[in-house]
Amino acid sequence: MKTLLLFLMAASAWGAPCAGANGYAFCQTLVLDHTKVAANLSNYPAAICFGVGMGANCLQNSKQLATAANGGFLQDSTHGYDFIFTSDSGGTMPYTYETSIHNLVTGDTEIWILIPSASSTVDLTVYMFYGNASITTDQSNATAVWDSDYLAVHHMQLTSGQWSVAVPLTDSTGANPMVINDVSGSRFPVDAIVGVVGGAADLATGSSVAAAFINGGPFTNFPANGSPGPFTLEGWFNVNGAATSGEAYCFGNNATDGSRWALFWTGSGWLIEARNRNVSFAGATSGWHRIVTELPSGQNNLTAAVIYIDGVLTSVSGAGGTFAPFYTSTAYSSGVLCGNSVQEHYKGYTDELRFSKIQRSADWVLTDYNNQSNVKAFWSNSTTGTSSQTGRTIIIN
Repeated sequence: MKTLLLFLMAASAWGAPCAGANGYAFCQTLVLDHTKVAANLSNYPAAICFGVGMGANCLQNSKQLATAANGGFLQDSTHGYDFIFTSDSGGTMPYTYETSIHNLVTGDTEIWILIPSASSTVDLTVYMFYGNASITTDQSNATAVWDSDYLAVHHMQLTSGQWSVAVPLTDSTGANPMVINDVSGSRFPVDAIVGVVGGAADLATGSSVAAAFINGGPFTNFPANGSPGPFTLEGWFNVNGAATSGEAYCFGNNATDGSRWALFWTGSGWLIEARNRNVSFAGATSGWHRIVTELPSGQNNLTAAVIYIDGVLTSVSGAGGTFAPFYTSTAYSSGVLCGNSVQEHYKGYTDELRFSKIQRSADWVLTDYNNQSNVKAFWSNSTTGTSSQTGRTIIIN
């Protein structure tokens, strides 16, 4: 005997049917809270993540982006390509987006969507459509999400397991990936952990010598050797109680004359180092913090460094000094000295590393922090579908 049960549930639990004629069976809205945008921004790449497996502050995962075979709604069982984001309720004007992490079993996802105009005065509604059996090709376009001033964007895509030589740290701009390497040429795995948004790297691995990510050049689109600012290096960092010192993020040449730019953890605080000189700044000594280091246009003295911690401008102290950055044939790395044979490793966590050839504005920096630190607050009032209830039929044998 078989019993037919029809369970009516809130739309947000299962997904709701959509009336659009674009071939997608389900949809939901995501509302960008304008109060989290510091000023009107053009071509802003915003994070969207679903599931606690992507971080504690991600949106609820109702398996919208899991495949049907796994209890979800996507019909492309091989890759789960059948979802899009649009600016209209009919689903005909798609946004450009990047899928950084997509778990077809759980629906956990990390996505970056290019918002052409993010307003600080008016909420923006984004429509997400999913479930279309005719879609079997990738709808995303990672490199188009990031403007041409980004030289490297590293999301730390893995959330568990380890990186190895065979699995490089990809660059979403497509230009400057990094590989696992320490400065002496030995290679070790890097443990992957859940970070602030999706995956993160644990550079304090169980190896006898901690590992690092490194690109030894030549680099694509980097400034010319010796050029002064502008540039911006940014990322999330968690020292995790590490007492040892090391460079959490750097580029340049430390092997000959120290002409580099490095975010350096001393074991008790932070420095910006360049050409064997440094300036210090306070804070970010426990837990996850977003640290943004900038050098304004035309500047080549460390005293001109602009530092933000968690979106807030922070003062620097110290004598500083001039330096000539050396880019194209040395090192760009995380967790290790740039281009130096001395093994001095940062043994903390890193997430969302980015390098720009411009100085990002204070409003951009603050909006980035608001978005990445709490995705479910940035995208407020998220709802699924257009009806208040939907159903799923279950047959009990």
